[in-house]
Amino acid sequence: MSNNPLKKFVEEIGFPSSIEHEKAVSSALIHDKTVINLLTERGVDEEYFYSPVMRSVYLACKDLVDQGRDIDILSIKAYLKQNHSDENVINTLMELEGMAVFTLQISSHIDGLVEFYQRREQVLQAVKSSNEAYNGKFTILRNENILSSLESWEQIKNMDIKMEWVIDRIIPKGGITLVFGKGGVGKTWLLMDIARCVGSGVPWQGFDTKQIPVIFIDFENPLTVLNSRMQNMECAENVFFWRAHNDNLKAPKLDSNEWVQYKHLPKGSVLVFDTLRASQSKDENASNDMSLIMGRLKELRDLGFTIVLLHHTPKNSDKTPKGSTAIVDLADHILGLTRVKKKQNGEEEVIEDDEDDEETIYHFGVREKTRYEPYHVYLTLNPDKGFELAPDPQENTLKDMYKLLTEHVAEHGTIMKTFFIENCKCALGVSINKLRKLVDVGQGRYWDIENRPEEKNAKFIMPKSVI
Repeated sequence: MSNNPLKKFVEEIGFPSSIEHEKAVSSALIHDKTVINLLTERGVDEEYFYSPVMRSVYLACKDLVDQGRDIDILSIKAYLKQNHSDENVINTLMELEGMAVFTLQISSHIDGLVEFYQRREQVLQAVKSSNEAYNGKFTILRNENILSSLESWEQIKNMDIKMEWVIDRIIPKGGITLVFGKGGVGKTWLLMDIARCVGSGVPWQGFDTKQIPVIFIDFENPLTVLNSRMQNMECAENVFFWRAHNDNLKAPKLDSNEWVQYKHLPKGSVLVFDTLRASQSKDENASNDMSLIMGRLKELRDLGFTIVLLHHTPKNSDKTPKGSTAIVDLADHILGLTRVKKKQNGEEEVIEDDEDDEETIYHFGVREKTRYEPYHVYLTLNPDKGFELAPDPQENTLKDMYKLLTEHVAEHGTIMKTFFIENCKCALGVSINKLRKLVDVGQGRYWDIENRPEEKNAKFIMPKSVI
């Protein structure tokens, strides 16, 4: 006998369920096999039916549909007999066949089915938690396992973990990357090009890619727009679109119960959500609402997906993402796409209007925060081909820094990062803060940065042999 009073109470009164909803849905299903598509869209499966009889009927219908067979009372009856169902199940078929469920009502009955399933899940969780409390299992587990679950600093430090990138230094694998920019700046166009390169395993603007299937989850664009842009792009492999207006199965919103369908997409895929605003119905400015959405994206990330989330900017700024700080806080990597113009001192000026300017380029790179390496590129927009790599306005300064580095190494040998920055400040007249950023920009192209534990973890800069 259980010593958990909550469990005993639930056993006495039973779990929440509605036989009316279950019968109505089952009856509709045996009359119209397309109802199975409605159930799939809502994420309904066998566990949503509490009655064993209704569950058997559902499974019979589902298996028949999966086999490409028609559903009728005779085929269902034959299937149930073949699978050794009891007479109670078979007799119930006659009752279900005689029920009249109007098309307009089926949606409300499915809603009821989902609601009662969620209620049962809540009760089960409550019983589980209370059972642990009454039986002392939680305390025992904590006392026995918590110390063995701790990992030392050295253990983590010595793990052989290699940082992986979907696009080298641009989009990290297994992270949540937020790409923001004002409406119409070209975010969708840019990500379609990125998806094409990643899915096909070809370099993007000269940056290496890791070939991974890409699923573009589109809530914004009509088919005509997608089609016209694809006409100006090369063909792509392993790139798929799941649209909110799909004729078969619509892409579910992230705040709906059906969002769990994303968990069943091919493991390890890149999921591009276009856009945050359109992919859910919550308040973008509400911390609790956005924490829910970002929390669900984190669940997908933890399952092995790489998440890319397109987002807008507020009206008064092109430099920050729109909405609650929870969006920024819970993202791993934040990239901005902005139209800029180079000032005389090499700094950037955000273009607030859409006037053409010979000096106008696009800045695409880390803004706000990142858990990875900060990096950026400059792009131009070719109306016929899309985005193309543009020369970095700071390239001349990088080349001057590289010349100083090679001259120093040739004469004196290696140089510490801090000393290199000081030398550049004196020789080039560039601020320390700007030089620190440029050192990151030039890493991998002009020089490599090495950590040397024997030198008290000092960082040394070594020039690349080929530029």
